Amino acid sequence: MAAAKLVYQPEGAEAREWAFDPDGMRSDTLEAIEDATGWTAAEWLDFLVRGSIKALRALLWVNLRKLEPGLDFGAVSFSATEIQFEFTEESGPKDSPTESAESGTGD
Repeated sequence: MAAAKLVYQPEGAEAREWAFDPDGMRSDTLEAIEDATGWTAAEWLDFLVRGSIKALRALLWVNLRKLEPGLDFGAVSFSATEIQFEFTEESGPKDSPTESAESGTGD
């Protein structure tokens, strides 16, 4: 999967941005995503590329947990205007149906 960035700007707050490189994600982060979504890490990445909101929410959640340890997956919610997931130009998915999607970062 290509490198990407996740930008999250809740209403009335400053934007937060994370780089996302799936190859650099740590096992504990991937296991947390598996536990929260019920998908394997590979399934999650596939759903993320295909534009799944739940997959995007999981990516946002693992990044927000760095700022708010103990944050519950169920507490993460966003509107379409508050989040962006964008693949970097040099390595965007060649066969993805969308050029732009909300992005996130891994560990």
